[in-house]
Amino acid sequence: MGSKASRGGRVLVIQPDPMSSALLSEHLLADGHKVWVAESAQDGAKQLEDETFDIVLLDLDLADRQGFDLLRQIRSTYIPAILPVVVSSAREHSDAIVEAFALGANDYVTKPINLPVLRARIQALLAVRAMPVTDETSDSFPFAATEVDLPAIDQRLQQAEGGARKLRSICDILRDVLDAERASVYRYDKARHELLTVVAHSDESSGSNESLLIRMSADEGLAGSALRADELQIVPDAYEDDRFNQSFDQKTGFRTRSVISFPLHAYEGELIGVAQVLNHRDGAFNEEHVRMIEQLAPRCAGALSLAFFEADSELELAKTIEAVPGIDSLADTILPAIPGIADDTRLQATARPEVKNPHALVGKTIGRYRVTQVLGIGGQGFVLDAEDELIGRAVALKMVNIDYSKNPLTRERFMNEVRSMGQINHPNTVAIHDVGEYDDALFIVMEKGDGGTAWKLMKEEERVPWHRVVDIVSDACNGLDAAHRRGMIHRDIKPDNILLLSDGTAKLTDFGLALAPNTEDIAGSGRIVGTPHYMSPEQCRGEDVDHRSDIYSMGGTFYHMLTGEPPYPERASVHDLLTSHCDDPVPDPRAIDADLPAECTAIVRTSMAKKPGDRYASAVEMLQDLTWLRELARRAD
Repeated sequence: MGSKASRGGRVLVIQPDPMSSALLSEHLLADGHKVWVAESAQDGAKQLEDETFDIVLLDLDLADRQGFDLLRQIRSTYIPAILPVVVSSAREHSDAIVEAFALGANDYVTKPINLPVLRARIQALLAVRAMPVTDETSDSFPFAATEVDLPAIDQRLQQAEGGARKLRSICDILRDVLDAERASVYRYDKARHELLTVVAHSDESSGSNESLLIRMSADEGLAGSALRADELQIVPDAYEDDRFNQSFDQKTGFRTRSVISFPLHAYEGELIGVAQVLNHRDGAFNEEHVRMIEQLAPRCAGALSLAFFEADSELELAKTIEAVPGIDSLADTILPAIPGIADDTRLQATARPEVKNPHALVGKTIGRYRVTQVLGIGGQGFVLDAEDELIGRAVALKMVNIDYSKNPLTRERFMNEVRSMGQINHPNTVAIHDVGEYDDALFIVMEKGDGGTAWKLMKEEERVPWHRVVDIVSDACNGLDAAHRRGMIHRDIKPDNILLLSDGTAKLTDFGLALAPNTEDIAGSGRIVGTPHYMSPEQCRGEDVDHRSDIYSMGGTFYHMLTGEPPYPERASVHDLLTSHCDDPVPDPRAIDADLPAECTAIVRTSMAKKPGDRYASAVEMLQDLTWLRELARRAD
C-alpha cells in the first residue's frame, strides 16, 4: 500500500533497449532491489533457469512476439503468486496488455514508463507475494494478484473528471472489487489535521456535479486511526471497537458491521489520505481482500492526488471542465495571425476592431504603467514592455484586440476570467498582476520574463536539443495542469505562449483565450479561437472542446519544437490546414529527425490523437511520459 519501508526483491528485467534497461536498473537498485538484466527472451529464459527471482519485468514488444512466448513459458512453471510478472508495452498497444493478462500477467505499465508507478506496483506485488498462506486463503493463493481487472480499473479512474468524480470513482471501485456495501476515501489536510471527502453515498451517479467538501478531524473514527497508525486495520464488528464513531449510522440509519481501513501514499511515499470500506457482503474482510488492496491502494492514491490542488495553503477540489464551443463551422473562417510562422495574408485577422498603433504608445503611461517599447504584435493584440511606476517593477502589458464597448456583458465575463487566471499562482504560469481598460481596449499586466519565448529560442537555434525541448514542455504541462485543476481551458497553446526565464524555467502565458466551464465564447460565433497550426480537430470543426483540446495543442507544440516545423506545414490555405488537423495522420517527429528517442513519437502520437478519448486524459499523464525522457537525457549526459 505504498508503505514506508521498502521491500527489496530479486528482479529480472527483460528489456531489449540497453538505455532503458540501464535506467530501470538504476531506479530499482536505488529502491533496494537486486537486479538482473536480459536483452532477449532467450537470455531471460536462461536466467530464469539459473537463478531464483521474486518478480519479473517483461517487455512485451520483443521481436516476433517472443515476450508473449516467454510469459507462457513462465506460467507453465510458476503460478502468479510465486513469480509475479509485470509486463510493459507501448501505450497504443492496449490489446497486448489484455492478452498478457489472459496469459497470467499480474500487473502492467505502459511506455514511456512512469517510474514512480512502476516502483509502486512492484512493491505491491512483492508485498502480496510475502503474505502468508492461511486456511482461508489457501484456495485463492495460486491466483493471488490476478483476480482484479486492473486495466479496466485504471480506465475508470482515468475517465473520472474533476475532484468529486474522482473521489466517487475510487469509492465505487473499492466497493465493487471488495464486494462491500459502501466505501469512502479521504484526503489528508496535514496543515489543518483534517480528513476531506465528498458525499459518496447518495442516489447520484458517480459522474454527478461537484459537491461541497466534508471535513472531519483526523483524530476521529477508524479512518483516523488507520491514518495515525499508517497501517491497514481490519475490524470484524465496528460496534465492538471503541474507535468507531457511531454518529454517522445514527444520522443515516445505516448499520456498519465489518470495516477495513488503510492509508494511501503518493508515489513518492507521502501519506496523503485514507480509504475505508464497509460491510463485506459475506461477513468480515480477510487476507484475500488485503491482497487486492495492496494493488488497488497505489492506484487509488494516484487518483486521490489528482482530485485536489493547493491554493493559498488550502486544499481544494479539482474542478470538472465542461465542454465549451470552439467555432461554428469548418468554413473559411477569418483567423488571428500566427506570430513568426508565416507572412501569409490569408492568416491575418481582419474582422476585429482597429486599435491604436502599439508603437505610438511608447513613452506614454497606461494607468500606472509607463510603456518603454513594443515586445511583440499578434492576432489577439500586442505586448508592450512597461514599468510599474508605483513599485518600480518591470512588467509585460498586453493590449487585447476585442471591442468591449459594444458588449459590456462580454467585457465583464472576460474580466472575471482574467481575474480567475490571476489566482493560479503556479511557478510554471506567468503571474497576472493587474487588468484594466484603455480607450475601450482591455489590457492585462503580466510578469515579464528575461529569456524570451520558446518561439524565440526556436528562431535563434537551428534545432533545439530534444532534451531542452522536453524540459520546456514539461514545465508548460505543469502550468497547464494548474489551470485545468481550476477548471480553466487555455485554447491557445503554442511556442509563442511559453515564456522562458534565464534560469531555464518555462512558464505558460497568454491566457487571453482561456475559458472556464459553462461560459460562452468571448470571440463570438463563427470565429476560430486559437492558432491554426496547433488547434485540435474538435476546435477546427467547431465542436465542444474541453481540456483535452489543450493536450492536442501541447502535442503540436512539442512536435514543432522537436522538428523545427509545425505538424502540418505548407498547406495551401487555412481550410486545408484545418482539414489536415481533422483528417491527416499524426506526423512522426522521427521522420524528420531519426536520432530522436522513440518515446518522442509515442508522446506526439498520444497527445495529438484525433479523438479526445485517445489522448492523454490530463496534462499530468503527458508530463509523466515526458519524465521518462528527462531521465533518459540525464543518463545520456
